Amino acid sequence: MADTIAPEKQQSLAEVRSWDIDYTNDMDTGLTVVDADAQHIPPTGGTVTFPTTSISGNIVSAVLTLGTSNVLGVHQLIVTATYSDGEVSQVRFDIIVEF
Repeated sequence: MADTIAPEKQQSLAEVRSWDIDYTNDMDTGLTVVDADAQHIPPTGGTVTFPTTSISGNIVSAVLTLGTSNVLGVHQLIVTATYSDGEVSQVRFDIIVEF
């Protein structure tokens, strides 16, 4: 089950935003993030967009563009990281889009 974060910052439909997650405190000593993926789940009626991910150390950046979604409301961004021991960890952002 993913940890859920309700960030104070928002994202507009016109904005491209990078959401960064530091997985260091979730891993045993000596492990690293070896793979990452992100999924966007729009509100009902919205169009799915496809976030890109990058890894820098144990920080995963997921870049989300909502322009084609065209729907206001709560968008979910689920970021999945795979550790060097094969363990998988997820973080879910509930992103409020009001403009």
